[in-house]
Amino acid sequence: MSIGSLGAGSGLDLESLVKEMVSAQKDAKVRLYQTQINGYEAELSALGQVGSAIDTFKSTVQTLNDEDLFTGRDAKIAQKEGEEVMSITTDNTASNGSYSIDINQVAKGSRVMSAPECVYFRR
Repeated sequence: MSIGSLGAGSGLDLESLVKEMVSAQKDAKVRLYQTQINGYEAELSALGQVGSAIDTFKSTVQTLNDEDLFTGRDAKIAQKEGEEVMSITTDNTASNGSYSIDINQVAKGSRVMSAPECVYFRR
């Protein structure tokens, strides 16, 4: 025996009632799944931010890994323009610090001339 319509003869709209119950259950499951999806998306976003921070950290470490940042030395000399009396060259063995060098007198060029000598060669 088959039933053509739910609640036939009872006067109740059982078909609509069943549809609404199924829809309510379905909506609750959809909301639950949507909540889970939203949670996963938030976790994924947080992981993306962590990955980005790690990439930035790696880049910074690679920059700091440059040996020249720590071995090079830079010498600066305070001299009056046009009165340069000395120059300084540094290498990676130079010690860090500030040094004072006083120059009391700059050497002056001189020439010594001798009397010409006559040299004769005989054969």
